[in-house]
Amino acid sequence: MAAPNWPELAPTRRPTLKTPRLILSAPSMDDAQGLVAAANDYEVVRWLERLPHPYTAADAAFFIQEVSPREVTYVVRTVDGGAIVGAVSLKPLSQEVADIGYWLGRCAWGKGFGTEAVAAVVQMGVQRIGLTEIGATVFKGNTASIRVLEKLGFSFHGRRQGFSRVLNEPVEELRYCLLNGFGSF
Repeated sequence: MAAPNWPELAPTRRPTLKTPRLILSAPSMDDAQGLVAAANDYEVVRWLERLPHPYTAADAAFFIQEVSPREVTYVVRTVDGGAIVGAVSLKPLSQEVADIGYWLGRCAWGKGFGTEAVAAVVQMGVQRIGLTEIGATVFKGNTASIRVLEKLGFSFHGRRQGFSRVLNEPVEELRYCLLNGFGSF
């Protein structure tokens, strides 16, 4: 499959997204320290498939230099202080289909930032890229992430076996999907 032709894949062409409480922007090397501060927490990365623990400056550099050009990635900052509190990413599967992934540092839990950030990226994906389907996978037991997806209209589509890098063991994953015209597009 050829890579989709999304201009937003180029970090320099990625629009900055603003919500009432957050600013989402393409990551740069200036963000590495903030990413490490937010992600170097076992309780954060234990729910994620791709992030290691400990999360180091080298991991942040890999995310910025290698992942960001292949996915539409954003660092998430608070409007009031500019501190990085997480990241959101759209991983292209085809021209009109993507998976969304996201995480928040523990300092941002329970404040609705996850819903706000994911909603902004979903809206951008539909309006600017023309996505018709967005999928998401969460580890069973990650009730906060499940709640984010359900609030935004994602529906449950099944279970599958995955692998946790941090736990170094298989985990049950739950698959969710949002189709254009359904949910909160």
